[in-house]
Amino acid sequence: MSNQSQNRRPLPKKVYRRRQIGCGFLLVIVIAVIWGVASLANNLNHSANPGATNSALTPAATAGSGEPCAPGAITVAPLVTDKTLTTPRQSFSANEMPYFGFSLKNVGTVDCSFNVGSAQQFLTVTSGSETYWSSKDCDRTATFDKAMVIKAGESLTSQPTSWDRVRSSATGCNAASSQSAVPAGGATFRLSVSVAGVLSDKSQGAFILR
Repeated sequence: MSNQSQNRRPLPKKVYRRRQIGCGFLLVIVIAVIWGVASLANNLNHSANPGATNSALTPAATAGSGEPCAPGAITVAPLVTDKTLTTPRQSFSANEMPYFGFSLKNVGTVDCSFNVGSAQQFLTVTSGSETYWSSKDCDRTATFDKAMVIKAGESLTSQPTSWDRVRSSATGCNAASSQSAVPAGGATFRLSVSVAGVLSDKSQGAFILR
């Protein structure tokens, strides 16, 4: 056996204790770094995909609970406004676009569940007996059902969207799809709305295109 081996002596216990403590600190630091990197990656993923944090909030998951609304409990009213989206209008000049929407009201005496999803919303523009425009001709691939509890006496209003003053057909419903313009020069039209089978009153929704 060499002199080096003979001279090797066990280290004091306090040295071993220091080394153990040092290794423990190092392990904590490594775990903290790994956790921090994982958290950062997760936050970046949510920032790049805002919907990721609300992935569970599908129409099915947010469906309203409660008894379905009885026939006649919900009324639908068409809404024709200007670009302010707040002022109802009955006449539009040649360079103005009408904006279409609707309101719902629970005229019953109890809260009830009603399907307000876009898959149940249909808007139609007519003049006399002729139908000029229908939202059924628009791209409806992204529509969905969504049940919602509407309290007794409560009213809900949709966000109006502009109409290009064009006809609709199987090829589309806006100017971008090369649809032809509807008559103007004082022609009277009427917007009717159907939501989940509930139709708006035929006496509402009239407007004039100058």
